[in-house]
Amino acid sequence: MEMRSYNVWILARPAPDVPGEWVAHCLEFDVMSQGRSLEHALEMVREAACLMAIEELNAGREPTARRAPDEFFLELRGLLERGEKVPLRDAQTPASGGRVTLCATQIELRFERTDADCDMVPLSVPPFPVAFTNQQLAC
Repeated sequence: MEMRSYNVWILARPAPDVPGEWVAHCLEFDVMSQGRSLEHALEMVREAACLMAIEELNAGREPTARRAPDEFFLELRGLLERGEKVPLRDAQTPASGGRVTLCATQIELRFERTDADCDMVPLSVPPFPVAFTNQQLAC
């Protein structure tokens, strides 16, 4: 049995052109998706990242070869240095009352192949635990 595990960072922000929508970006796989809320966008990008990773793994390619450009990782680093760690349920409406312009969270994606003739399949992943937010970042 072959197993692969990836710890991936996801950046999410309100969609600039659609009120109420959120855009999420899985940096290690350079996959983006959109949702009706922060949680929905995170679920959608997790699903998109799993589908892309399975396709890459089954083709014999490394999913992280599609990594996002460095500027997104610099944005993540700045957020982790200056951001406030909050439970995900509070990320859309922080206690400070400020508007969230960017948040990040990290998840683990795990895949397995039970025998040489099978495709890789995703294993269950835990829910998103916390998000980092920073109300001072520019929209």
